[in-house]
Amino acid sequence: MFDMRYHIASLVAVFLALTIGLLLGSLLVDKGILADQQEKIMKSITADVDKINERNADLQLRLKELEHFQSQVLPIAVKDRLTDKQVVVVTFTDEQVDLARSIEKMIASSGATAFPLSIQVDKLDFSDKNLVARLGSVFDETGAQGGDFERRFWNRFAKEVVGREPAALTGALIDQNLISFDTSSIPAGNIVIVAATKKQARNRDLLFLESFRQADATRIVGVEDRATRPSRVGAYKLRNISTVDNIDEVAGKISLAYLLLNPDVTAHFGAKSTADRLLP
Repeated sequence: MFDMRYHIASLVAVFLALTIGLLLGSLLVDKGILADQQEKIMKSITADVDKINERNADLQLRLKELEHFQSQVLPIAVKDRLTDKQVVVVTFTDEQVDLARSIEKMIASSGATAFPLSIQVDKLDFSDKNLVARLGSVFDETGAQGGDFERRFWNRFAKEVVGREPAALTGALIDQNLISFDTSSIPAGNIVIVAATKKQARNRDLLFLESFRQADATRIVGVEDRATRPSRVGAYKLRNISTVDNIDEVAGKISLAYLLLNPDVTAHFGAKSTADRLLP
């Protein structure tokens, strides 16, 4: 009997609470209290959004002004800094072409001559015995295969580009549409490698830069834009190659000009964790 009374009392309490809640809710709606609070909240949110939009518009305007200022500063900062130098700008994928062109434009405005070198990595299949035989016959390297042949291939190619060997292999690569290159740049001692990802370049960028270092290239610089993920400059830094990780920005292009002007300096510029500092 006691349990039943307790149960009934609990039910009565629940219904009483619901009734009071409904009454209070009706009063709030009738008197407009809830509507007033909602309106105040909406006005506050709208005002905050308007302030954020105004702030964003102001920041966008300042950013455009800064970019315009930087675009005006860059030609002045690099003008005639690299007079009479020849610089080879290397790409391994078609996706790098636009970035490479912006680098070549900066190099030209600094008084140097830029020569694009486009390497068709996908076509350089060193497991293809016919390709290896064709290329090997050009520089008397018919016995090596696979990785051994590839190392010898890059070593020979580097020597030709820097002028230490006749450009027989280079000419064959051009004729077979495996690279695009103007051989009038030979001998070329300044090499700028536009970094591709490890997957895109298949690590051939590392073989390339090692070969050019062994061939005593005057200056090798590895560059990438700020958005490149995963970053490649860390691998170049480990090999003591100077790097710029924000080459798409004015600061990065100024850093590249500095490195080309000072071939004895090893430094790492940019905005990523691998950089020593932003600017020289």
